[in-house]
Amino acid sequence: MTNKIRHFYRDTSIWSLALLGVGLFMAIPLLVVLLSLAKGTGETWAHLTRYFLLRYLGNSLVLVGGVGILSTILGVSAAWAVSRYAFPGRELVVKLLYLPLAIPTYIMAYAYVGFLGNGGTLVRIEEMIGLSPRGIDFMNLGGLIWVLALSLYPYVYASCRVAFSGLPASLRSASALLGASGLRYFFTVALPLATPAIVGGVFLVTMEVLNDYGAAKYYGINTFTTGIFRTWTALEDLRSATYLAALLILFVLVAVYLSRLARGRRSFITQSVSGSECSARIVARGWRQWLVVGAVGTPLFFGLALPLGQLLWWVSGEPAWGISFSLAWVGLQSLLVAIAAAAACLVLALA
Repeated sequence: MTNKIRHFYRDTSIWSLALLGVGLFMAIPLLVVLLSLAKGTGETWAHLTRYFLLRYLGNSLVLVGGVGILSTILGVSAAWAVSRYAFPGRELVVKLLYLPLAIPTYIMAYAYVGFLGNGGTLVRIEEMIGLSPRGIDFMNLGGLIWVLALSLYPYVYASCRVAFSGLPASLRSASALLGASGLRYFFTVALPLATPAIVGGVFLVTMEVLNDYGAAKYYGINTFTTGIFRTWTALEDLRSATYLAALLILFVLVAVYLSRLARGRRSFITQSVSGSECSARIVARGWRQWLVVGAVGTPLFFGLALPLGQLLWWVSGEPAWGISFSLAWVGLQSLLVAIAAAAACLVLALA
């Protein structure tokens, strides 16, 4: 017991106390929700559990599963393409693949409806080329999965790119000596080694999906987050909204447990290797060339070019679409907030 006390005093520093204080401060919303449960349920709780709770749970599960699978396919494919193959403009593509994360999900959702919906850009293009104008109903669960996956796949892409880029050339050489093709090497060697990175990226995607409100609200999809806001504001039942928030927290804890279970004791740790020791990139030829184009072109077109083009089309249609002082000031404020938040996250992570 004396040794434990001595070790406690030895390991205690100003940084550890500061980190403890920050952790307690960040836990205040969670503590408030848990303490509010003692007040009991609200007047509308029975109505919510009877008619809406299963819908909230079902839609949230479908969103998490659909977005997780699609973002994994997009992120892993793009990461493998830029890590394994050499092609013109690769350095630029590597950076552009991160950019869909900078577009808010509700902006992405709004842009897609503006492009595909009735009276949207696609209908106008069809009219211009003489086709029968027909929009696409995109405001449904499938459309929301598509939008969220295109917005959030960079989480998976970022972690997998680091994992794939750190694989030593000796692994590929040993696989080739054993007769493994490039495809078999990917599925039996590279992908298993990148599993912890994939799980980490998908976990972040899951947290973002459960946290999303704007896109789900705009598409009219009932999830836990939209249900909490609706119960709190429209039904004016804070107690029932608190209980929904507690269920969402339980959902998050289950996701954390499943993430740890999937990772097990594995972690992506490789010996530090120099650039010459890493797997050399090869030039894709034949059908592999088209796979590389599809792997990097699909997320870039549907996740960046299409929504950004739709936004620019709307802006170009305004009478005075030049950058005003007020717009520049709003942009500067957003940039300063982003820099401050990134700096705070960096300090907390290093602490």
